[in-house]
Amino acid sequence: MPRPVRFHRSFLRDIAGNIRWLLTHRAPEQRARLRAALASFNARIGAHPALGEEFERRGSRSYRVFPLGGSLPYLVWYYYDAAHEDGPVWLVMLMHEAQDRERFDPDRFEP
Repeated sequence: MPRPVRFHRSFLRDIAGNIRWLLTHRAPEQRARLRAALASFNARIGAHPALGEEFERRGSRSYRVFPLGGSLPYLVWYYYDAAHEDGPVWLVMLMHEAQDRERFDPDRFEP
């Protein structure tokens, strides 16, 4: 049974910001490709939460990053609790690969 996928408000803000930027700087096809890639990732990640590269572990919580792939220069940052098989996968940030990766701070998402 796949895990539910949840969207942190920071992830939703990141999507909106990237879409706004694409609206003024790129062709409409780029927005469509981003949306399609996110939908595909969303469909897979619940069933395969270990898909991305783990960059930090805190207890049983695994923080991971996954490149959307193809020619899309975006990284999805997410976490899940490996000890709770039916617990959600939380999508927390969407960043362009050229952005400062040090900006990701797991403390922002700790309960």
